[in-house]
Amino acid sequence: MCNICPVVYGELEKIMQRIVRQMIADSMELAIPALTPRRGALPELPDTASVVIGMRRTGKTYRLFQKMRDLLDQGVERQRLLYLNFEDERLGDVTVDILRTIDETYLRAFPARDNAVSYYFFDEIQYVPGWERFIRRILDRHDVRFYLSGSSSRLLSREVATAMRGRALETRVFPFSFAEFLDARGLDVPDDLAVVGHKKSAVLEHAFSEYLRIGGFPATLNVSDLDRRQILQGYVNTVVLRDVVERHGVTGITVLRYLTRRLLASSACHFSVNKFHNELKSQGLSCGKDTLHEYLQHLEDAFLISGMFLDTPSERRRMVNPRKIYASDHGLVWESVPSGGAWGEGNALENLVFTELQRREMQPAYGLTAEGHEIDFIVQEPDGHTLAIQVCADLSDPKTLHREVRSLLETDKHTRRLILSLHHEQSIREGSRSIDILPAWKWLLDNSK
Repeated sequence: MCNICPVVYGELEKIMQRIVRQMIADSMELAIPALTPRRGALPELPDTASVVIGMRRTGKTYRLFQKMRDLLDQGVERQRLLYLNFEDERLGDVTVDILRTIDETYLRAFPARDNAVSYYFFDEIQYVPGWERFIRRILDRHDVRFYLSGSSSRLLSREVATAMRGRALETRVFPFSFAEFLDARGLDVPDDLAVVGHKKSAVLEHAFSEYLRIGGFPATLNVSDLDRRQILQGYVNTVVLRDVVERHGVTGITVLRYLTRRLLASSACHFSVNKFHNELKSQGLSCGKDTLHEYLQHLEDAFLISGMFLDTPSERRRMVNPRKIYASDHGLVWESVPSGGAWGEGNALENLVFTELQRREMQPAYGLTAEGHEIDFIVQEPDGHTLAIQVCADLSDPKTLHREVRSLLETDKHTRRLILSLHHEQSIREGSRSIDILPAWKWLLDNSK
């Protein structure tokens, strides 16, 4: 038996080498697909890997393709770009040895001339146990730059930071922003929003109403309503089953599915685990509060939902007050909750604004004034100023306008104030305090260039 093992191992190694050579050859022949360019560059530092994270189907792989196209446009030779997807069924169960084989085989086939840098684009890298040590070692050679992507359930932000020890820069890929939605539709984004004519405004408002209805997942833009519903519901099911159940060994699938539906239906609303726990008991379902908190964290780790805390310096108040919940994309909610229910256009608009604040790398919280009135979002702007935002789809009722204005006027005098709606545009001044009211589509495009 002992005499056979080296022979068997040697044969398996030869088979794997043939597979690797074929994958590298396929990579060199790969035609980069047509794509809608995503806005914003991938951050880069010397001897540091660029890692793309985000919910499933948001376009992480295409973000790698976009970077490959950019490098080609800059004059990098095609053979210096190696793209491999480790979900390839030819690989089967692999060890970190596959990465060494890939590196050695590629460099033998395409030796670098004049100290040229090679670019490795590794998709679904989480399928290779121990990939982090390999990446760190090769980075020390200074002749390879890495662009990595993987399933959101296996390539979490905190895990990358721990494994890579400061040798990775992350970029979260979101569903299309409104500007990217316009790009995908072939519509121009105005250079100066202050001089947009009535005809162009009408086109943009119509496009925004469509964006508000269908969301920003790339694969859902040009399909029927029925297909869109099936696609988005499939995304949710895949997150639940693969990113939560399979990865974490969850057995309470009935409760997990119930929680997922409730969270999506609660998008742009407060959510309390205690209240949900009582709701489960009333339904005859048993699940501990600690387990519910774990399920909630798993769904956040998979980027299906995000939680938002109260804006307060008191940690106790932050934890005592319920969080507000937002879906990763408002399109998911439209296709996951019953039509005709309480969730509507105003919730979708607020969810959309939350996602955009995250995309702008802000950390939104909700506020409570001294008088007890809620403010939808409190954020710190890049210049250090505090911005308070109210979101209201329809301001045509004077009572509604008064309610939104009242809350903002109760903020600190140094705070900037903004109301986002579907159509309303106005400036209001009360003493030393002022409020800008903008159509949401203008605000979304104002930071898109």
